[in-house]
Amino acid sequence: MHKIIFIFFFFFSSFLFAQETLLIKQSKTPYSLGKQTSYFVDTSDSLTLSEVRKKTFTPYTKEILSFGFLQATHWFKFQFTFDTAVDGSQWWLDINYPLLNYVDVYTFDTENKLLFHKKNGNLVAQSHKDIKSNRILFSLPNKCHTLYTVYIRVKTSGSMLVPLNIMSTKTLVRAIHFNQTLSGLYYGILAILILYSTITFIYTREKIYLLYITFIISYALWQLSYDGLGAYYFWTDSYWMIAKGTAFLIYSSTVMLIIFSQSLLQSSIRISRYNSVILNPLKYIAIVGLLASVLFPYKYTIIGGAILGVVSPMALFLGGILVMRQGYANIRFFVIGWGFFLIATALFALSKFNLLHGFTIMKYGQQIGSVVDLVFLAIALAFRFKQYQDEYTHILEKQVQEALIKERAKDRLLIEQSKLASMGEMMEQIAHQWRQPLNTIGLINQDIYFKQKLSTLKDEDFDKFHEQIDTNIAYLSDTINNFRMYYQRNQEKETYALDDALTTVIHITEATFKFYRISIELHKDANAIVHTIKSDIFQVFLNILNNAKDAFLENQIENQIITITITTDTHNAYVNIADNAGGISPAFIDNIFDSYFSTKSKDIGTGIGLYMAKTIIETNMQGKLSVSNKGNGACFVVQLPLSLQ
Repeated sequence: MHKIIFIFFFFFSSFLFAQETLLIKQSKTPYSLGKQTSYFVDTSDSLTLSEVRKKTFTPYTKEILSFGFLQATHWFKFQFTFDTAVDGSQWWLDINYPLLNYVDVYTFDTENKLLFHKKNGNLVAQSHKDIKSNRILFSLPNKCHTLYTVYIRVKTSGSMLVPLNIMSTKTLVRAIHFNQTLSGLYYGILAILILYSTITFIYTREKIYLLYITFIISYALWQLSYDGLGAYYFWTDSYWMIAKGTAFLIYSSTVMLIIFSQSLLQSSIRISRYNSVILNPLKYIAIVGLLASVLFPYKYTIIGGAILGVVSPMALFLGGILVMRQGYANIRFFVIGWGFFLIATALFALSKFNLLHGFTIMKYGQQIGSVVDLVFLAIALAFRFKQYQDEYTHILEKQVQEALIKERAKDRLLIEQSKLASMGEMMEQIAHQWRQPLNTIGLINQDIYFKQKLSTLKDEDFDKFHEQIDTNIAYLSDTINNFRMYYQRNQEKETYALDDALTTVIHITEATFKFYRISIELHKDANAIVHTIKSDIFQVFLNILNNAKDAFLENQIENQIITITITTDTHNAYVNIADNAGGISPAFIDNIFDSYFSTKSKDIGTGIGLYMAKTIIETNMQGKLSVSNKGNGACFVVQLPLSLQ
């Protein structure tokens, strides 16, 4: 008798309702409910379930239920039943869009009896949910030969996007695992970019890297808010972040994006009119939106944020093209990156406004575009830094070369008698030490100049610049004092591991060596503990590595590798630094540590780097420094006594 009633309801329902009843026959893949669903819009936001059930529902004809930024209450209805082949499996209704505020699910059986009413949504307390997840999930009844009718009420202040699926527990676990893997990969890349930029900022003290880091962090927080992971892991109990965080983070990341891009493009100088007419107004609009997202409800600010999220990349893309046309080739990476991001953002925004359908585009398109963009921005920053570094290096090396020529002519006899007191050597080392503080002072001077010209120089800015200049001048003065005391051996020694020192040196040179595609392999020995002046050993290793780099560039070697091996015996530690750059000519190898001896052209080498390295190791540290040709390159061996502490 029950089977007859079921068959009657099953076939009668196909005539009574426009949408077909979904028959669930397998548990391996999810069932998309877009085309199985009909909908009704409650414009009054006041109808009860009983009243809604009497209304006429409109069939939906696409895979993903999407209605754009409509804030009226939407009701959805679909019917399903289970085949005997899937009897006993646990089933779930999955809405893979965590930004819906309130979702109510009402399930009726064949006899029109309400089986349960469940709640979910990002503003619904966890105690009302079937399971804690960054997805909106509802457990479903699973009796065979029962026709289930489901009504879903959705009320939200953002985009009315409702990707409905029915899936088994096994399929759900597999989908969650897949999403977690992609999310882990995505946020892992962002974390690597943040870490790399942080290390670069610490080394260079370039303000633009700090802006880049801030932008990545703000953008990552927005993505965490958007995909529900932020509320799931970080701000679970923060109603404000759940209710307003998405809009707030859209505006904050846009503000940081524009500020960072203006600095990278140097838009106030290179495209001043475009900067004044387009970029600055967009920045101020984003700031106003940021404040509005704090003061006003989400539904009033999210649309503006979505529009701004499309317009800003377009404006920056065009700004990058304008700068690139002026001959700044490194900006091409900026333009390429924003090209990818712009396409992904445009598709994302169109899907949010219900102008383009495709859940994959909505879910993953912008993440892919943003990763590509951020990587290209990092490349653009690296080229910008290299350009500045080359300019300052050229100026300083020219000054040092001129000074060395003068000193050699005036005091050649003194240099021959006392190589340790070489003024040329001193000036070269000072030049290396002064390069960064002079760079910083130059940038501060530039900031003061343009702020003055633009009438934006405030008293607090002037005081800050004054303090920074004082700090760098003090550093320059300390450098002179350090070099004056260099041969007096009054610098403090410390006990440290050689592998830590080498790791630091490798980090310092990492960006340059990666640019030239030079690999460094470090084989450590934790027992190599020495007691010396740590800054001096840095200088030694930097000189040897830089000589290897120059040899690679001069000889144009493929598969460039530097192998560093640390070993110990009873009394000494040994650091072998070997390269495959072709080795040192036998005619020159006996003179390689002589002062002012160099196999490089005059505009590259001064011939004191290896001389200073040997002096530091053998005179100051009671060690030994030697070189020989091994295999396809040179091998430097640094021998130091082990620490007795």
